[in-house]
Amino acid sequence: MRTGHKPSRPVVVASSSLSRTLLLLALVVILCYLSARLGGLLVLRPQMVWPLWPGCALLVGVLLLSPERTWPMLITGGLAGFVIYDLQAGLPLRSIALLILSDVIEVSIAALGVRYAFGGLPRLGTVGALSRYVFIAVILVPAIAASVGALAGGGIYWTTWRVSYFTEALALLTLTPAILSWSHTLGTWETTRSHRYYAEGIALMAGLVLWGYFLFEAIGHEVSSALLYSLLPFLLWSALRFGLTGITTSMVLVAFLSIWGAVHGRGPFARSDPFQSVQALQLFLFSAATPLLYLAALVEEQRETAQAGRESEGRFRLVANAAPVLIWMSDASKQCNYFNLRWLEFTGRSLNEELG
Repeated sequence: MRTGHKPSRPVVVASSSLSRTLLLLALVVILCYLSARLGGLLVLRPQMVWPLWPGCALLVGVLLLSPERTWPMLITGGLAGFVIYDLQAGLPLRSIALLILSDVIEVSIAALGVRYAFGGLPRLGTVGALSRYVFIAVILVPAIAASVGALAGGGIYWTTWRVSYFTEALALLTLTPAILSWSHTLGTWETTRSHRYYAEGIALMAGLVLWGYFLFEAIGHEVSSALLYSLLPFLLWSALRFGLTGITTSMVLVAFLSIWGAVHGRGPFARSDPFQSVQALQLFLFSAATPLLYLAALVEEQRETAQAGRESEGRFRLVANAAPVLIWMSDASKQCNYFNLRWLEFTGRSLNEELG
C-alpha cells in the first residue's frame, strides 16, 4: 500500500537533477561562446587565419568530464555558442555550416575515441596513455575535421587544410590535457604540499608571463628567433617540477602570448604573409609542446612508480615488524641491510649496529 509521502522523493531528485543539467548546459553555452570570442581575438585579419581555435578543445574537455548521457545536449549547447559568435562576426552562412559540420565531426570523434580508448575518464600521466591520446585526438581527429573545415576558408585547399589541421591539433594537444590535468589536480588536492610548493608554481607562471610578454609583445618585430630558446628553462621547470598540469598550463600561456603578438605585428612570428606567419608559429608551438608533454608524462610515471615502491616497502616493514619471527635481509654483496623489530629486540642492538 502506497503512503502519501513516498512519491515526493523521486520528484525532488528529478527536479534537482534537471536543474543541475540545465545549469551545466547554460554554462557550456557561455563558455563555448566566450572561447569563440577568444579565438576571434587570435585571428589574423583580413585573411581570417586562425593559428589556434580553442572552442572544440574546450568542448571535448567538458565532454570527457561529463556523463555520456549528457553529451548530445552539451554538444548542441556548445555548437549554439559557436553559431552565435559566427553570426555576430558576419561569416557567410555557407562557411558557418561547414565550420559547424567540422566541429561536430571533431568533437564527437575525439570524445568517443578517447573515452573508448581509456574506458572512462582519461589519465595522461604515463607515456603509453599520452601516446594513445595523441594518436586519436591530435593526429587522427584534426586530420578528418580539417578535410571539411578547409572548404570554408577558400583559397588553396591544401594550404588551408594544413593550417586548419594545426589550428585544431594545437588546441587538443595543450588546452584539453590542461583541462583534464587541472580537473584531476583539483579532485585529488594534496594538503601535504607545502606553501613553498604553491609559491614556486605562482613564481614560475608569473616569470613565464613576464618574459613571454617581453619576448612576444614589448620588443617589437625585430626580435631574433634565437631568443625563443630562452623560454626553455621555464618550460623545463614546469615539466619536471609540476608535471602535465604545469607544462600544459605553460604551453597555453606561451601560445596565447605568441599568437597575440603575431596578430598585432610584434614578436618573431610577425611577417608580411599571414600564412607564413601562422605556419611558423604553429610549427614552433607544436614542436615545443610535444616533447615536453612526453617529458612531463615520463616524470609523472616515475613518480608514481617510486610512490608505489615506497608504499609497498612500508607495508612490508609493517608486516615484518609485527611478525613473531626474526627476519633479516641482505643485498647481492651479502651485506645485511634490514632487520625487523623482533630481531633488534632479541639481540638488544640498534639497527645501525646490525647493518653491514
